Amino acid sequence: MKKILRIIIIAVISVALFYWMFSGGGKKGAGTDTITVWHWMTDRHDAFRDLAQKYEDQTGIQVKVDLFAPSDTYTKKITASTQANILPDIFGILDTKKTFSDFIKYR
Repeated sequence: MKKILRIIIIAVISVALFYWMFSGGGKKGAGTDTITVWHWMTDRHDAFRDLAQKYEDQTGIQVKVDLFAPSDTYTKKITASTQANILPDIFGILDTKKTFSDFIKYR
C-alpha cells in the first residue's frame, strides 16, 4: 500500500511540476527558483518533503511544501487565496464541483 501511495504522490508532483514548468509558473519574478506547494494531507507531509528535496537535488529548484490542516482550514485558505489571486504554484482543491468551477473563473 505504501508503494502505491508513493507512486501516486510522485505521479501527482511530476505532472504538477511539468505543468508548472511549461505554463510559465516560474516566471513570477526574475530569478525565482522556488516552487510552492500547498496541501492538507498530514499523513503524507513527510513524503512530500522527501520528494521536494529529491527534486531540488536534481534540478536546483527549491520546492517549498506548506501543510494546512485540518482540511476545513485548507479549504478556507485556498478559497481566500483564490479570491485574492495569491495562490501557490501547485495546490489541490477539496470541495464540490461548483466550487471547483469557481476556481477556474479566478485562475
